[in-house]
Amino acid sequence: MNRKIGRMLMVSVVVLGFLAPVLDARVREVLLGSRLVDFQVDHDEIVVGSIRGSFRKLRFHVAKNDVEIFDLVLVYANGERDNVPVKLIFNEQERSRIIDLEGRRRRLQRIIFNYRSLGSWVEGNAEVRAEVTVFGIR
Repeated sequence: MNRKIGRMLMVSVVVLGFLAPVLDARVREVLLGSRLVDFQVDHDEIVVGSIRGSFRKLRFHVAKNDVEIFDLVLVYANGERDNVPVKLIFNEQERSRIIDLEGRRRRLQRIIFNYRSLGSWVEGNAEVRAEVTVFGIR
């Protein structure tokens, strides 16, 4: 009987070992913030705050309209800044490629981005502003 329980425990440990990376991958992407953007060339920022932890990578997601994002400025908790020249063109409901942060994991304070709305200004009688959402990947 004890051998049977021991084998079941061993099998459970092995199965959990295979599932751990899959479960970890879902937890690693953290919502950092989002902004509704206007219909002009403009810039905006998402305040992250270092309390959310440290991240190695970023991913953008755009909803509700089309947007071009360029010239990211990443402000870290220690005050350092990285200027990241990008040209990300999003169709509605599209995610960006993963953007690596310089060096090791970094604590983000703010993400500043320049953008230009590309999509339709009006849908029916309402202005349709795009929503830019940023996720951090640990």
